[in-house]
Amino acid sequence: MRWYRLLFKVQGRLSRRVLTVSEFSKGRLVHHLGIRADKIAVVHCGADHMRRQPADDAVLAKLGVESGRYFLAVGSANPNKNFARLIEAFAGLGDPQARLVVVGGSNATVFADSSNAAREDSRIVRAGRLTDDEIKALYSNARVYVFPSIYEGFGLPPVEAMFCDCPVLAARAASIPEICGSGAAFFDPYSVEDIRASMRRALHDDAWLEALRRAGSARAETFTWHNAALSLVRTLSEL
Repeated sequence: MRWYRLLFKVQGRLSRRVLTVSEFSKGRLVHHLGIRADKIAVVHCGADHMRRQPADDAVLAKLGVESGRYFLAVGSANPNKNFARLIEAFAGLGDPQARLVVVGGSNATVFADSSNAAREDSRIVRAGRLTDDEIKALYSNARVYVFPSIYEGFGLPPVEAMFCDCPVLAARAASIPEICGSGAAFFDPYSVEDIRASMRRALHDDAWLEALRRAGSARAETFTWHNAALSLVRTLSEL
């Protein structure tokens, strides 16, 4: 870790320009590595590849879920993804028909911090690793996408969900409010009760979800690879 910190500091100070994916990440680079803010340019990621991605709807039957009746979460098994609190929040919902599909992070350590009741909840579908086609289908058919992560430099999954016309509930943490902007509804990722309240509203408030769907679709247009390329070209032309 010390070697990497030294390497990044030296590279940052010797480079004519440093590129990163969000203003949040830029602030972290300034704080931790001492790189001047005026040396760092922000070039956002794109997610419009999801439009071209085919959807394999057979995954719904494979997982035993119905379109519009499940919450979706996608992420790795890293602790910062905050799946344990998400699972606790879902376990407290009273709807016996609701499902929570967790893609990736099927390792038992992801669920180790959950209560026994949450770990044993048959409504939670641990999908493990899926193909891109299957994930596209899950985005497109979910009632809502939930992104409880407490630390992200950019946070691609909620933007992918927006491109699939899926309403997004997201954590008010790190870069996530910057990236999701007006396209998502936010909760406190450290509060199981706040996460649960957002999920409960999503179960019953169709008008709210439709407004989120439209807002997310509009917000997603900010994050195309064409825009990313233009931003990169502008940054390079300044050199």
